[in-house]
Amino acid sequence: MGVKSNSKTFAWPAFSRQRVSARGTRSALYVLSSHWDREWYQTFENFRHKLVLMMDHILDSQESGTLTGPFYCDGQAIILEDYLEVRPQETERVKASLRDGRLVAGPWYVLPDEFLVSGESLIRNLEMGRELVTKLGGTPSNCGFLCDLFGHNSQMPQILTSFGVEVAYIWRGLNHHENRTLWWTGADGTRIPSFRFGTNGYWGYAVNVRSHCEDEAQVDAKLKLDERLWSFLDKEAAVTEIDPVLLFDGADHAGFDAPAYTALRVHADEAPDHGYNIRHVSLDEHAAELLKQTDRIKAEVSGELIDPARLPFDVDQQSLTGGTLASRVPLKLANARCEWLLTRWAEPAAALATTLLGERSAEDFLRQAWRHLIQNHPHDSICGCSIDRVHQDMIYRFHQCEDIAERITQSALTRLAEAATKPIPAQQHQSRLVVFNPLPRVLDGVIDIEADLPVWPETTGNGQPSKEPVVTAEPYDEAGEPLAYQPRLLHGPERRLEVHPIRAPRPYQAMRYGFSLPLEIPALGWRSISLKQSSRKWIPSDRSTSLVVDGRTLENQSLRAVVQADGTIELTHLETGQAYSRLLALEDGADIGDGWRYVAPANDSLSVSGGAKTSVRVLDEGPYLGRLETRCQLDVPARYDGATQARSTQMVSLEVIHRVALRRDADWLEVETEVRNNACDHRLRVLIPTGATADTYWCDSPFDVVQRSIKLAEDHATWREPELESKPQQSWTAACDQQRGLVVISRGLRETAVLDRPDRAIALTLLRATQKTVFTDGESGGQLAGTHTFHYWIQPIAKRPDPSSLHDLATLLNAGVRSVSLLPGMIERSRVGRQPGPALPPTAGSLEITGPACLTAMRFKGDHMEIRLFNPLDTSCEAGLRPHASSPIRFSPGQSRIISLAGEDLGPLSEVSGWLLVTLGPKQVLTLRIATERGDSADLS
Repeated sequence: MGVKSNSKTFAWPAFSRQRVSARGTRSALYVLSSHWDREWYQTFENFRHKLVLMMDHILDSQESGTLTGPFYCDGQAIILEDYLEVRPQETERVKASLRDGRLVAGPWYVLPDEFLVSGESLIRNLEMGRELVTKLGGTPSNCGFLCDLFGHNSQMPQILTSFGVEVAYIWRGLNHHENRTLWWTGADGTRIPSFRFGTNGYWGYAVNVRSHCEDEAQVDAKLKLDERLWSFLDKEAAVTEIDPVLLFDGADHAGFDAPAYTALRVHADEAPDHGYNIRHVSLDEHAAELLKQTDRIKAEVSGELIDPARLPFDVDQQSLTGGTLASRVPLKLANARCEWLLTRWAEPAAALATTLLGERSAEDFLRQAWRHLIQNHPHDSICGCSIDRVHQDMIYRFHQCEDIAERITQSALTRLAEAATKPIPAQQHQSRLVVFNPLPRVLDGVIDIEADLPVWPETTGNGQPSKEPVVTAEPYDEAGEPLAYQPRLLHGPERRLEVHPIRAPRPYQAMRYGFSLPLEIPALGWRSISLKQSSRKWIPSDRSTSLVVDGRTLENQSLRAVVQADGTIELTHLETGQAYSRLLALEDGADIGDGWRYVAPANDSLSVSGGAKTSVRVLDEGPYLGRLETRCQLDVPARYDGATQARSTQMVSLEVIHRVALRRDADWLEVETEVRNNACDHRLRVLIPTGATADTYWCDSPFDVVQRSIKLAEDHATWREPELESKPQQSWTAACDQQRGLVVISRGLRETAVLDRPDRAIALTLLRATQKTVFTDGESGGQLAGTHTFHYWIQPIAKRPDPSSLHDLATLLNAGVRSVSLLPGMIERSRVGRQPGPALPPTAGSLEITGPACLTAMRFKGDHMEIRLFNPLDTSCEAGLRPHASSPIRFSPGQSRIISLAGEDLGPLSEVSGWLLVTLGPKQVLTLRIATERGDSADLS
């Protein structure tokens, strides 16, 4: 199936004359575009002012006939949205231009980075872009435009083709320069024909033909093109295997150059004498022509494309800019927090509330949350390589996304909790807690819970209230049986606010109580417990069961962690006897780069933790959780001194706090690292030596698990852009042999490396502190002064990592377990003015998934449940889905389908004894549309 051009072929009068020269003619397809970084060296509103004037000029020029061909909106649709917010009166003109093919937009909403956002975010981005263009009456472009993205992940061919996109346009991340076309094979085997831009990338025509970067006030446009056009065409034709030569005119923020365009129209009449027939088309027509001649494509690349630039700048100007993974780390942490909140809480919780309780769908709210989030995903935004004001503006969008997602999550979970528990009489000294599991499998382990408790008055021996509130409570299951637990913390009394839809807000006082307890929660389900007043103090029944062996040692059935004198950890895997030393050592080096590039100076000096005074404190001690805190100082140079070209002799101390925790039965060590950064121009990494004998390592990537070489290319120092040891991850990195190894699972940290040294240490980048920003003398925002907190887990392994279980661990670390506290009287007050809804069991699951397939999406879309899975394995796998045995959900027989990302029906799902069964090919991403039987409908809004 070929790409269908969604624009007309616009033939200028001079272009339509099909004269044939003695040497014959070859098509030269001119595409007019403008690469539009929404925010970068200026803020969004500054750039939008230029965008609006440019779009005015484009539309006016098309109307007047000065511009007689289509304008390609850089492969994204947000350009139209941003324009129409300022010029709503132009809506009908924009719609007409889209219908006629004079404007071509999409398929993206914004042009994102492919590694710093999740695979699910990439899908939602394409969904939003296509929906926006369709809403405006146009047909979304079917070109996979990736021209300026900083490398490409291994699943983009599959993602693009599942949306019906059959040609990719790429540049960065690969050194393929000999010709313009190639086959790109993705992780699952999907092959997509691709066009790779030449020396100057997507700037080629603008730079070489119409002198975009030169002062041309005195240069006649016609003469300028006459001097350069034929030379550029001949060079491009020599390396283009297919017949049409692409003249892509789309430099950054480039307005419509009317004089150069008019000159090209004039020269088009001369083109046959030079062997060319020049036509102005949309990029989709070029893609359609490319698809007709794929038999001519010989070159092949596969997997992720993250090659640094090898060739000299005058030969190929692509660069990977490999420092963006850890630039402005707080942005990366905020983005990951929003992605996990949306995909593992807000959407699934809202879907369950709609399915089980008849709640009105939250799709509109969630679409707005995604809009805020994806507006932060352009490659100069999420990458952290813009000016300070741009990144300050991003925080606002993250806050809006998080506010919406939290509100939807809390509302849905509260409704589910109220339906799963009975009202609590106000006179009873207890509260109810409903705990929710984000995994599609049973969660059975020690979890931490914090609950609001009413401020109960303590009584004296004669029954009179004392001045002190009760400060303890004990958990009970739904049958009234006590649950084993370990208390952790108590805060309060603290002010809370109960908000009611038709009553005034109700302030109240509550205690905040935390505890750790072993709990089993059904798949994607909940469990109800009660907290009852208790005046007795908690005392471990047997101190020998405490996970804190002594003031420096934690131990459970699987692991022993000992804090060393220098603050590092020695971790022993008790089953294999393998010991891992110097975990959590810190390494700090100079960084004189910017948001794009990590650059260490030639005379760098590293500061490594060791020998410093370390204090240790016991934070939690009991049979279910042991937690220690270590404090140390790492002395580092205060800054990089440009005058001496060395790190300064003035030293400052980075205060570093590690909090390490071990749970009963867990085979991983939990780490929270807090850093007070008061140094400049440096990179801080935490090192986790694996001691493995390995040449490769694994890490997760969007919808994939990739294996990379530890050793860098031997000649990389001679490249124009030397290879960095640090590479992208989504959540985890693992290095191992057949006897020992470690996995590091992190929350929102995207840059890791496995060092090519004997201990094969995993290096997790915590932060890069830099000053340089584009087109400025330097700004302070990138230096990241202040306190930063990072979370990661360390798990010993003795064989190749299990990606499915690691995906679950990453979900627990990033999404966490959630709970809803219901105090006396709350349920009754929440039901005022509402019809009572259906009741739910106090403990129940919703959907469970068997097999190694990983869940990435569960949402209510239209009138169906939509589930997305991916297979992380190199081999096919079977997956089964069914309502949990205790679930009120039921599948509608014969109505569940497999669909493409574009929503096309790909066939029915097999149904056997209540199970939906599906086979996923190696690395396949699969979307399921599942019809469910709902509970009784009730308007509970």
